[in-house]
Amino acid sequence: MKKVLKLLVTKFAITDFDWMNFRITKENPLTFHHIKKVSQGGEETLDNGAPLTRYAQEYLHLMESYNFKIYRRLNRILAEINEQGFVPTPRQQQKIELLLLEFEARYYEQLKSRQGISKYDKYNATLERKRVQEGKVSKPKKKQIVRKSKKRN
Repeated sequence: MKKVLKLLVTKFAITDFDWMNFRITKENPLTFHHIKKVSQGGEETLDNGAPLTRYAQEYLHLMESYNFKIYRRLNRILAEINEQGFVPTPRQQQKIELLLLEFEARYYEQLKSRQGISKYDKYNATLERKRVQEGKVSKPKKKQIVRKSKKRN
């Protein structure tokens, strides 16, 4: 793990979930997300980082290519969390979850056909992300969710 990522993990007391609510595992380790992209002059510093799992990082960049507005809104929340200097609040977690659900509702069919169901599975809310338990996040409709039992032939 890079030194700056270790500092983020320590500063924000990251344990089981990253800032986008993805579970941290051996297969899905933490990575450093540049809030301001390197191509735009962003540096690998504590002030420009968000601890995201590999799947969350990939998913965020997938969102960037499909819907830049959702990507930008998520990135703004990540910047806000970094600036406040402590773990995401329940309200921030809810905002993130709602943006992810919005993206999944809009692009599920495209992702499924373009990426293949197994590729999409690893990003899916029911498999990798925790649900925010505050009650303000509405349960997604069944068609928005890829069930683990579905398999690609």
